[in-house]
Amino acid sequence: MLGLKDSDPIPEGMSIRDLVPAEYHGQVDEYLLEIAARGRHEGLVTMVCSDGGKRVLEYRNTLITDGAGRPCGVRGCARDITDRLRTARERAVLQDRLQRAQKMEAIGLLAGGVAHDLNNILSGLVSYPDFLLMELPAGSPLRKPLMTIKRSGEKAANIVQDLLTMARRGVRVSEAVNLN
Repeated sequence: MLGLKDSDPIPEGMSIRDLVPAEYHGQVDEYLLEIAARGRHEGLVTMVCSDGGKRVLEYRNTLITDGAGRPCGVRGCARDITDRLRTARERAVLQDRLQRAQKMEAIGLLAGGVAHDLNNILSGLVSYPDFLLMELPAGSPLRKPLMTIKRSGEKAANIVQDLLTMARRGVRVSEAVNLN
């Protein structure tokens, strides 16, 4: 797992601390104290590979004692869970993206529904002032308020169109077309 070969001699005085990054030496010290006190230990540890890379191992170790009951080594097994942890992190990121996309879709549906309802209401504010203006004489004092109503309705209709565009996830393109 760490890129060491069985045929490679272990240097005299080498300890577990030599295989663990310096930032984890405190955890190694706690591990050594606990295995000495309880006789066994299990957990996760980050180890340095022979190529300088790091691997996360899940381990279970038992203290080995000599005939007099003095500690003389540790026996254990370890499983490399680096890829599993990376996959779990990637899954969490993808899960977060999916949730954001679902929220945006829900917002788009809501915006679309609101926009359609507002469009129905605004149709009267945009079209009826034109009918009334056709009937009013040019000098009528009601022309100016009706024009204000009409312009306000058109502005609101443009906002509603922007909402509909957002709900459809598209860009609205207005283009003049010759029907002939």
